[in-house]
Amino acid sequence: DVDTQLESLLIAPWKASKLARCAEPSAPSQFLIIIDALDEIDGHEGFKFLRSLLNVIHSHHLQDIKFFVTSRREQALETHVNSFTDREFYHLEWVSPKEAQADIRTYLSTELPSLHSDDVEKLVTTAAGLFIYAATITKYLAKHHPQEQRKLIEWLSGAMPSHHSRMTALLDNLYHQILSDAFGDFEEEFLLHRQQVLFTLLCTAVRTSTLIVSQLLEHDNADIADEVVQHLHAVLYVEDNKVFWYHKSFADFLFDKTRSKKFWCHLDDHHRLLTRSCFQIMKKGLQFNVASIPSSFVFNKDNPALVTMVEQRISPILKYSCQHWDHHLLLSMSNSLGNVLEEFLQLRVLFWIEAMNLMGLNGLCDGMLRRASTRGRQKKSALANHFAEAARFAVYFGGSPASLSTPHLYISALATWPSNQEPCKTWKNHFPRIPAFASPAGNEMPLMVIKTESSANVVAFSSDGSHIVSGSWDGSVQVWDASTGQELKVMDGHTER
Repeated sequence: DVDTQLESLLIAPWKASKLARCAEPSAPSQFLIIIDALDEIDGHEGFKFLRSLLNVIHSHHLQDIKFFVTSRREQALETHVNSFTDREFYHLEWVSPKEAQADIRTYLSTELPSLHSDDVEKLVTTAAGLFIYAATITKYLAKHHPQEQRKLIEWLSGAMPSHHSRMTALLDNLYHQILSDAFGDFEEEFLLHRQQVLFTLLCTAVRTSTLIVSQLLEHDNADIADEVVQHLHAVLYVEDNKVFWYHKSFADFLFDKTRSKKFWCHLDDHHRLLTRSCFQIMKKGLQFNVASIPSSFVFNKDNPALVTMVEQRISPILKYSCQHWDHHLLLSMSNSLGNVLEEFLQLRVLFWIEAMNLMGLNGLCDGMLRRASTRGRQKKSALANHFAEAARFAVYFGGSPASLSTPHLYISALATWPSNQEPCKTWKNHFPRIPAFASPAGNEMPLMVIKTESSANVVAFSSDGSHIVSGSWDGSVQVWDASTGQELKVMDGHTER
């Protein structure tokens, strides 16, 4: 609940700090909070959060604090905020051209001090008041010799479009020039590989290193990927060994075929490639007892060598593949991955659950497998049913004490799993020496048992199925992880039953 979070994390602390702020003479009397780029969150989630944030801010009329929020235009949000009594709007197009040009001129002169004044003026004219253009071209020109800078400026200033979508076209021309410089001199085979590096940098589920990107593309070292990032310094940068892009407009450009043309990234094709890569990496890296645990009589937490063994046996690229294969699978609409998925479910999925448990990520297994079961045309297919069965087993293991000692994935959870459906039936055939258990006909075992200190009067699931909420006789309310049964929060003091 975003509103509750904002009340707890923003409103309540601000009100509670009033006396302390007033008692400190050196403290500022007023504060300004700037909120930027929430609208760049994928889908409509950014605008939803922004709407909730603005509602909470408006309803409380906080003193001594103002909020400066920037966003792309979104008519529904604008109409809603327009109903507020205490608000001010300012649209970017209201900035006078002279004012915008003056700011850009100052910026360019400061960042590129070696440029002649006439070159600065050409760039100011070309930028047409678009600051992201000025910022990008500054990074692009910074690593060129002054003579090269003048030639590039001449070319860019002569390529100005005159149609109505000028601002988009300005960036497109600049991005085309940057990519042509980075990739233009390579033969087709080497060009394709460098483009795949770039596309992978943009398509990974989380921002990651050039080494992981290279390994996803089946290359042993990151030399070429490092070179790609270096050549694209105007649009990409590295922070904490992870590659980021300066502005979302670059990714938008590459994902739009009509704009990027020969540099277009076909998302469906590339996510299919990355899906295959993740499953291939897991096929090579996952195995039974991957951390060489010597005994099932020791809890994970009591095994002093386990952390080191997990780090040695589960490499960063294997960890990425285990955590994010579903991200790439869900973004690939192709039906050509059926054989890969069926092979994974035959046995490797058990080793995957084992690895996820060792990494402390077993709570993700159920959701990942269920999302795979509902993907695209797989609904109501045998493959979808197998993924759903694997998801139920993941909950059965993750929500039981067996998960505290990873070997019990096999000797306890798999041995006592009552279902005789595929793929679990095949899994048991691979381990004929595990104990055999029989449950009475029609007496199904629960997937998970959650013990409460007091009798539970009411139980409900969250809307997304990820949490369970229980209300107990002692007046407490507990929140549980629906995949693992772990207690996440206890709220005391409720008087109504």
